[in-house]
Amino acid sequence: MVTLGEIAKFRAGSAFKKEYQGERTGELPFLKVSDLNLPGNEYFIRFANNWVSRDLARDIKATHHPKGATVFAKIGVALTTNRRRLLIQESLIDNNLMSATPDEALVRPRYLYFLLCTVDFNVVAKGSALPYLNAGDLKSLRVVLPGLSTQDEVLEVLEAIEDRIDNIFLVNEALEAIAQALFKSWFVDFDPVRAKAEGREPEGMDATTAALFPAEFDSDNALPCGWAWVKLGDVFDVGIGKTPPRKEAQWFSQSVEDVPWVSIRDMGEAGVFLMNTAEKLTTEAVTRFNVRCVPAGTVMMSFKLTVGRLAISDGVLTTNEAIAHFKSMPESLPQSYLYCYLKSYDMDSIASTSSIATATNSKAIRGLAITHPGDPLALAFNDAVAPLFERIRMQQKQANTLSEIRDTILPRLISGELRLPDVEREVEAVTA
Repeated sequence: MVTLGEIAKFRAGSAFKKEYQGERTGELPFLKVSDLNLPGNEYFIRFANNWVSRDLARDIKATHHPKGATVFAKIGVALTTNRRRLLIQESLIDNNLMSATPDEALVRPRYLYFLLCTVDFNVVAKGSALPYLNAGDLKSLRVVLPGLSTQDEVLEVLEAIEDRIDNIFLVNEALEAIAQALFKSWFVDFDPVRAKAEGREPEGMDATTAALFPAEFDSDNALPCGWAWVKLGDVFDVGIGKTPPRKEAQWFSQSVEDVPWVSIRDMGEAGVFLMNTAEKLTTEAVTRFNVRCVPAGTVMMSFKLTVGRLAISDGVLTTNEAIAHFKSMPESLPQSYLYCYLKSYDMDSIASTSSIATATNSKAIRGLAITHPGDPLALAFNDAVAPLFERIRMQQKQANTLSEIRDTILPRLISGELRLPDVEREVEAVTA
């Protein structure tokens, strides 16, 4: 047994003033808690919303955290979620985060990451209203640490799982990018229309699909002839979620038998499809408070605090009042079309920022204009991208299953209770 303080150095982040935030490029990423939730950052930190130069880092005396360190939230609700992430490059972190840098003579960086994943920070945290971590408390925690050769054997299994999950997210990201690129070409840049207007055949489509595009633009609305602007509220049944009284805990549940209840945080953790929620509502709560149910395959969008976060429901669910949902009607455009449209929409144009938060309202959402290219063309787009979305959905399910296996075996594997061959057979069964 060793203490965490004997095998790792724990360091808090640095103050990151707003005046230095917002740069999308630079020499060093300056990580905030929200970066831990960015798509693609589920294991490694690949992306960051803020970057700074080395000169600025020196001027503001920010502490540097090396590649191989594990980072995590050290204060507030975020720490209760027990998220850990690995740095794959030298980074700065703000003062709501903390890092653990391994003594590599004793512990592999990735092994320390997995080891920390087995520690429930809720047990270590102090403060009830505003929980926080004390580095001294973390350092004093005692853990079982095998030798480096055993660590390597354990890592071989765990990394195989993480790498497969990581690869799924990357592939899904690429598939979504393909769908978005096609949408932009057809409905934003009007490439097929421009091609026909210039006497060329549109590229990348058969003659039947090409025939659905007009060959000229309407001078009145700058859209291709026959297309129109419509309001979201006219072509979708726009609904808003609801939260039962928070002081009445009996309406909330963790049971898989109850109805999933989506929060903005759930949407941030989901991929394209929302499959899991942290909380559920009892069926009695749904009925008593008239909470609208969202059918499977429905696009949802956050419009308070975080405006424009999107996901597609993977089953029947409910949401809180910060999330709008767009149920299909007979006259609706395909959900895939709506998802791609909203994904490319400038949400800042409908959001307003007060002293409290950024938000828009249900009236603005219902009045949001969307281009309608006509049903045949919208359906042709759906036919083209539906296989991509279905592959994304299936791979997300596989990633969820692998994550459940990892979370189940991790404590037993780290403790030596579980044999490696058993784990390998289980993983192969899922991914075969």
